[in-house]
Amino acid sequence: MAGTTPASAALGREEAFALLDRLDDAAFVVDGALRVRWANKPAETFFGLTLAEAVGRDVLDLFPDTRDGPIEALYRGVLADGVRRNEELDYPRTHRRLDVTVEPFGDGFFALYRDVTRRHLAERRLQENFRRYRAMAEHVSDVLTVSTPDGTCRWISPSVELALGYRPRSLIGTNLRDLIHPEDLERIDAEAAGADPYATMRYRYRNRHADGSWRWAEATGRMLFGPDGMPTDSIFVSRDISEQRRAEKVLEQAVAEAEASAQAKSSFLANMSHEIRTPMNGVIGMTSLLLGTQLDEEQRRFVEVIRQSGQSLIGVINDILDFSKIEAGHLALETASVELRGLIEGTADMIASTLAGKPVELVVDIASDVPPGICTDGGRVRQVLINLLGNAAKFTEHGEIVLRVRATDHDNRDWRRVRFQVLDTGVGIDPAVLPALFQPFTQADNSRTRRHGGTGLGLSISRRLAELLGGTLTAESEPGRGSTFTFELPAMVCPAPPKRRAPANPTRIIGLRVMVVDDNATNREVLVRQLSAWRAEPIAFATGQAALDYLGRGGEADVGLLDMQMPGHDGLQLAKKIGRSYPGLPLILLSSLGSRVDSPFIYDVLHKPVKQSELFDIVCSAADGVPGLGMVTPTSLPAVLDGRGLAVLLAEDNEVNAMVATLMLERMDVDLETVRNGAEVLEKFRRQRFDIVLMDVHMPELDGLETTRRLRALDLPQQPFVVAVTANAMAEDRERAFAAGVDAYITKPFAPEELARVFALAVDRRS
Repeated sequence: MAGTTPASAALGREEAFALLDRLDDAAFVVDGALRVRWANKPAETFFGLTLAEAVGRDVLDLFPDTRDGPIEALYRGVLADGVRRNEELDYPRTHRRLDVTVEPFGDGFFALYRDVTRRHLAERRLQENFRRYRAMAEHVSDVLTVSTPDGTCRWISPSVELALGYRPRSLIGTNLRDLIHPEDLERIDAEAAGADPYATMRYRYRNRHADGSWRWAEATGRMLFGPDGMPTDSIFVSRDISEQRRAEKVLEQAVAEAEASAQAKSSFLANMSHEIRTPMNGVIGMTSLLLGTQLDEEQRRFVEVIRQSGQSLIGVINDILDFSKIEAGHLALETASVELRGLIEGTADMIASTLAGKPVELVVDIASDVPPGICTDGGRVRQVLINLLGNAAKFTEHGEIVLRVRATDHDNRDWRRVRFQVLDTGVGIDPAVLPALFQPFTQADNSRTRRHGGTGLGLSISRRLAELLGGTLTAESEPGRGSTFTFELPAMVCPAPPKRRAPANPTRIIGLRVMVVDDNATNREVLVRQLSAWRAEPIAFATGQAALDYLGRGGEADVGLLDMQMPGHDGLQLAKKIGRSYPGLPLILLSSLGSRVDSPFIYDVLHKPVKQSELFDIVCSAADGVPGLGMVTPTSLPAVLDGRGLAVLLAEDNEVNAMVATLMLERMDVDLETVRNGAEVLEKFRRQRFDIVLMDVHMPELDGLETTRRLRALDLPQQPFVVAVTANAMAEDRERAFAAGVDAYITKPFAPEELARVFALAVDRRS
């Protein structure tokens, strides 16, 4: 309002006064004699006077005891030079602090009175706090700063000289942001822009030292706000973390190098697993062939030693590879359906042969409530049991070894806890050794005169495997009274896989045309000589393409032996091509990877080194049409389950359950997709069509029954066949499922035959 005419004059007198009435501040129009001519409504509250009482009064009367004081001087000064003036004054009548602005207005004044009491008190408190804490701040090693919101330093503790080399006085009034590294300042601004301004802030950044170097600091602080809600100051405590950052850099580098080393180790292990097993297959295979030739007694003894040494070496290699995989965190588990009794009895048979000539009886005790089938990694469970039983056989000279198997309830009704206990009457273990028994390279007898060899890795690997499987492995023992090892395994109950039957006609191999496909010349020679010794007719190829060309020219074969790892076509790819064109030809996969293979085109899998007895049995079984472990056969699933052309959606949130169902469905050659909840089911149907939905009833977000109701409400060209899958077997559960709109209902654990039944219903409906 400087000059002769205020901006509000353009609005007209009445409009201007109306606007001034809306202010929170008291406004006055005063004439040249300092008498009030007009006051707005807030002025009545400020000074306790009505408008009628105020008009005509001397404006100085509003401030008792201030005549000849700062208020009068304020007005007289504006009158003298015509320049706007502002001053903060105490108002004694109400003990308030006022911000008074006076400026020329016509032949008098326009005055604005603003209550700043709260801000004034806050500033006084802040000043008191500064005085109170300044003494403490000056004696701490951390750097304390008080700055304006834009970073201008108001105060900084003396410790800054030790931390950054600056005298505190030299930084007062400077902008502390200028000391921060530009890269860090950009990051700090970005973080602050999205942060809660009232929250405590924490930053890490580099400060420029007085010598020009950069020092890392970690600062914690917050903003201070005035009564009007605007930021007034920021208070921060910073600490030099340069040494910590250097240590972190060293650690980060070490972690990166460790990860790179682990990756390299993983790649090395993958290659070594194949490269070691392949030549060992030749060693063991050739010695087995050699044992079938005319040898004198001494020669046979030498060859048998070579064969046994090769088997022992394979065992040591397996232990080292497994231990290295576990240490690197790259040991993968293969979850599948396992026929538990067969696994236990087969393992016991392996150990029984090592007890020949010892007065030791091996007893297998399996309780009747142990489930016939569980979902787990059968190979790793067998490995643990072989280690435990092998140790018992090694350290037991007389008496007995008992493998006791029991099952107890689990929190999940679909699961059981299977407890394997190996009890022996051997030498026992010193209690002082027990705590370290499961450490790698540790043995109960480490003396130079020890009687039993070994790497000391078996028990360490077994415990790690037990933990990876979700279980535990513990030991109890007393010297001279034997030992008890307890392996407890939680596992989901599931249908046991079909058992392989022994070949009905062993002479069937005579004249059998066996196609051998292996890129390794030694392996091909071993297999060809073994098959020829049995009077079969082997046909050998070094590549998958050569085998395909042979069959394409009309060549015939009764059984195929395919190596898993080959250039061009690996075993699975080759099996798929052969299986689609020649579906009647059983194909056996030879693998050195030690993993389970599920493919509708694979009859069975033999792991290298290939044992003669296993090869003989599987080839004969394949030729006679005996079901293999890797094939869908009429005895396990009916012919109606040729699933080609069927689009199936599996909705299951439990990973193990989903894996079991997937393994069954893959053998049907259906087009399968999986989702984890009902919402994903509905989303799938908005984009594509499915013939069958296997719907788990209990799923997160949207359960199976509600999903079915919503699915039935969709406008689809053809509604799918919905199969409810649940662990609930009560009649009312079945009724609720059918009321929701499902077409079929099966309970867990379900067998392939049950899946076949409901799929047959779905196929009938579609036709």
